Amino acid sequence: MYWTIQPIISKSALVTELTYKFAGFERFSSLLFDSLLGIVIINSIPTEWQLIENFWKIVFLSIEQLENVINWLTQNPAGLKLNDALNTFLSNFFLYHIHLWKSYIIALQHSSVDRIFLVGFSTLGFSVLIAFISDFLRIVSLHLFLVPEKQHY
Repeated sequence: MYWTIQPIISKSALVTELTYKFAGFERFSSLLFDSLLGIVIINSIPTEWQLIENFWKIVFLSIEQLENVINWLTQNPAGLKLNDALNTFLSNFFLYHIHLWKSYIIALQHSSVDRIFLVGFSTLGFSVLIAFISDFLRIVSLHLFLVPEKQHY
């Protein structure tokens, strides 16, 4: 089972950062500074989590705008000379994948993973916090990473 998820784990910035951080204890002063910086940064974020709430609003607004553009292009092809069957097929294809992405984002939003890990990883240091944010943004934009991989087959 480990070999199936090992490529995913090896690409994780968080796992790489934690492996480097705890490889040796001779870097104690840098670990202490990194942890203090992480705690200061996380305490400077407002407790109302406005930053995270605004992030989710922007994500859902961009999904809605993308759906509106595809629907508009379906009804008004804007000079694209496609036949109706192909136009309908392509719009349904892209709308379906946007729906899958939206469902994935809704599940991720309701899991509260952002708040739990943001607070938990702040004590591990600023570099781990940045690595978590990098992995989180990679998960949120998963559809952008999967489309180019499918084109190579």
